[in-house]
Amino acid sequence: MGKRHHLDEHNLRRHLTPDVFVARGVGELDPVYGILRRQYRLWDEGKVPDLVYEGASPSTIYRDSAGKKPDYAAMGVREYVQFDPMGGMLSPRLQVFRLNEYVIYEQVVPEADGSVRCVTIPDYDWVIGGYLPRLRERATGQLVPTPQEKARAAKVEAQAATAHAQAAEAHAQVETARVHAEAARANAAEAEKARLRELLSRLQEGHPPA
Repeated sequence: MGKRHHLDEHNLRRHLTPDVFVARGVGELDPVYGILRRQYRLWDEGKVPDLVYEGASPSTIYRDSAGKKPDYAAMGVREYVQFDPMGGMLSPRLQVFRLNEYVIYEQVVPEADGSVRCVTIPDYDWVIGGYLPRLRERATGQLVPTPQEKARAAKVEAQAATAHAQAAEAHAQVETARVHAEAARANAAEAEKARLRELLSRLQEGHPPA
């Protein structure tokens, strides 16, 4: 995400820096240094990214459309996505391009609802969610959660788990008290039985009650 793409190992000044990219199957670690990658070197990775996303802004819109797009096509990036968060720079605001057999990007035609089929992950569609492009699962219609949504969901789940654990502890305490009370009643009943047996025995032997 936002990492520099070095194109030539003999000239590190030749690079591109997309806002977001997806390279499926490469993992999170740098293949040479074994740490979280800070750059994406094509000669070490062994593959080009599958998808590149660029958010439109007044300072980058021309470069993204007229400069970077042909560069990414020449690299072999299968899907190129541009999105105008505020409107006024791209029409439509969400534009998805797929690489054709002539190594040229062709725009993917939007569906009737404005969604656009994702090239890299065909089971998902690109949709506009306010100021963000979102991915929506075609089978369920569910949006892929953002990191913030995941964090909120995890917090709610943790709170629910805590409440469940507290309820279980309270139930256990009630059950323990019930068991202790039953044991106390049983002990008292046994003590009363023993007293009555002793009293009956004394009466049968002709002794007065103690």
